[in-house]
Parts: sequence; structure tokens; C-alpha cells
Amino acid sequence: MRDIFRSLLWMDFYIIVVVMLNYPLGTNYLYLREKPPVPAMMDYPGDFPWFLLTGQVLALLLFFLVYLPFWVRDLKEQKMRPDA
Repeated sequence: MRDIFRSLLWMDFYIIVVVMLNYPLGTNYLYLREKPPVPAMMDYPGDFPWFLLTGQVLALLLFFLVYLPFWVRDLKEQKMRPDA
């Protein structure tokens, strides 16, 4: 489980680096400065900074969803293993 939070922290680190490069270069990579000019799914979470916070929560939920089968497998293996 701690790997999920470690992945989220690395993703946050990547976002911080991209933000620091976006401003001096005048770019908008990952749409961190503003939303795209055309209608997109980013319109639903709201304006800045809400779409960034919503993205964090969504990423955390997706990380848990992807990890869930492995977690269930580990729980089953733990139950089958005799306590020694």
C-alpha cells in the first residue's frame, strides 16, 4: 500500500518540475497553467486549482483500483500460509 503513496509523491514531484519549466518556457504541458481551449473532461472538476486537486484524488483512486487485484491475491496467500 505504501507504494501507492510513493507513486503519488513521485507524480507530484514530476508535476512540480513541469510547472517550474512551464512558466519560463511559456508552455502549458500537462495543462497545469490553464485548461485546454476546447471543451474537455477537465471542464467538470472546475477552475484552477480545483482541477489539480480533483486530479490528485482521481489518480489516488485509480492507483488503488489498479492495485486491488494484487492486494486481494496477497490477502488470500496470507490466509493459506500456515502460521509458523
